[in-house]
Amino acid sequence: MIYIAVAMASEAQEIIKFYNLKKDNTIKKFQVFKNSEVTLIITGIGVVNSLIAITYLLTTEDINSRDIFINLGIAGAKSREKYEIGDVVIANKILDRGNNIEIYPDMIFEHQFKEGSLQSFSHVVKDEKEVETDMVDMEGAAVKAAALFMETSRIFVIKIISDYLFNVDNNIDVQLLLKNNISQISDWIYKVASYNQNFEMEYEDYEREIIEKFILKMNLTESMKSSFLSNIKYYKLSDGDIYSLLNKYMNLEIKAKKEVKKILDEINKQIIK
Repeated sequence: MIYIAVAMASEAQEIIKFYNLKKDNTIKKFQVFKNSEVTLIITGIGVVNSLIAITYLLTTEDINSRDIFINLGIAGAKSREKYEIGDVVIANKILDRGNNIEIYPDMIFEHQFKEGSLQSFSHVVKDEKEVETDMVDMEGAAVKAAALFMETSRIFVIKIISDYLFNVDNNIDVQLLLKNNISQISDWIYKVASYNQNFEMEYEDYEREIIEKFILKMNLTESMKSSFLSNIKYYKLSDGDIYSLLNKYMNLEIKAKKEVKKILDEINKQIIK
């Protein structure tokens, strides 16, 4: 499972749309949205609120070694020199002096984003001397709670730069920032989530070959690839004929991405029928 925590509903909206998440009405204390692969919780603003929400969510879940956790949202940059508005940044150091939190995430996965340090505050910063990092927010340090449930190598804080410290833009379009970046962020998240598990299944050589050829022909994104491989694994466990399932699509001429989606939908229906 991919767990995503956001502070505000405005940060959640585009993520919910992108993953087609549905609200879990059995959870009353927080707003939680789910599908079979992703669970999102809106924690509320502030480290303490986020610590409580994350702990509550993960306590109710059956966490395993393949799960990952992401705090995703906007942050302010200390300097214009390092970041532009809309930059996606992975935090490589996270501080919260007020709650005595200091985290150094394991940066073991390759990525195309920028990196930087993040400091979480429980108050509006008015003195630049308080800031020790490249970015500031009000909840990133709460990922400390997730470390009680999973290895730190599977916990990430991903921020989109929305404004600059002491030059706050009150007209920030949070939804647009998320909409413009959620696809590339999601591709990377799925790549991490599927690390070391895509081909754990014992496939025959001809099955592996047709799977790899299909992925290349369809030019699948990382998120599509991860979902596809999970379904193929299930089909294999169900004694399905992978070669026959995929081979009939290999001579088709693919002109648009919507055709790929239609093909994947057809395959999924055959797998679960």
